[in-house]
Amino acid sequence: MQLVLAESKEKRLEIAKFMTEQFFARQTESFRQRVASATADAAGLDLYELLSYGRTTGAVMLCPGDTVVGLYNLCVASVSRGIGLGKELTAWALSEAYKEGKLVTLQCDARLQPWYENMGFQSTGMIEVYTLSKGGRGDIMNGT
Repeated sequence: MQLVLAESKEKRLEIAKFMTEQFFARQTESFRQRVASATADAAGLDLYELLSYGRTTGAVMLCPGDTVVGLYNLCVASVSRGIGLGKELTAWALSEAYKEGKLVTLQCDARLQPWYENMGFQSTGMIEVYTLSKGGRGDIMNGT
């Protein structure tokens, strides 16, 4: 597994676009572009790309803190899911944090809770998400 830290603005935007395609496929292109720009421009967040045969197959965003590392936007391309890449990405992030003596925390969709629990994570609370939506379209967290 080859993970590459995005160091240039262009590379950060490329990875952020990949992430938004995975998480917000049902949203408009304009929406995805705004989220990708905000993600790419976010200071203090490290974006990593998982390459396979020269193509992006996964990505993860880490938010390092004093005692904890936030694990966010972990995603695998739809054509590469089901072969353990998500688990490998998670294990890599845990390893990186543990090298620095830090814990790892994350937020996830409720549907992913069993997957993360299987990786050893424990639920410590819940986050409520609210939105003002037109026509009852639902929230962006579920991509509806």
